[in-house]
Amino acid sequence: MERLKHLNKALPDMIVSQAVLLVIGEIIILCAGINVFAVGTGYAAGIIYSVVALIHMAVVMDRAMYYEEKGAVARTVGGYFVRLLILIVIEAVLYLTGGITAMFASMAALFTVKVSAYTQPFTHNLIKKFKRKGGKESGQSNDECSGA
Repeated sequence: MERLKHLNKALPDMIVSQAVLLVIGEIIILCAGINVFAVGTGYAAGIIYSVVALIHMAVVMDRAMYYEEKGAVARTVGGYFVRLLILIVIEAVLYLTGGITAMFASMAALFTVKVSAYTQPFTHNLIKKFKRKGGKESGQSNDECSGA
């Protein structure tokens, strides 16, 4: 998590949010009971691809900062095409295993990245609360916590 936080401070929060959305989405899909295999597989593949794409984008942007303008643009565009090629392969595999339903479910799951981005401040505060031990944040002394 520290490496992810080094790449982008919001990245761990968004990954946690994506994991929560995966669990909630799969529960809803199971409760709905309509074409569970295709929709569930597509949704899970879309969320997993979203997380991998988030990490890849952060890595590409981090590395691109060390190049001059032309090199940075080439690296960024190259990273985009790598992600696009992987998405096309995933969609083709989903079409072969679950049909068009799985493809649409994965595309719907890709939109959850926006939800993760919008809810990132809330997720960050929630994670901070869970990390607290004994009513204080890590790095705080007892004096800081009591206000002395």
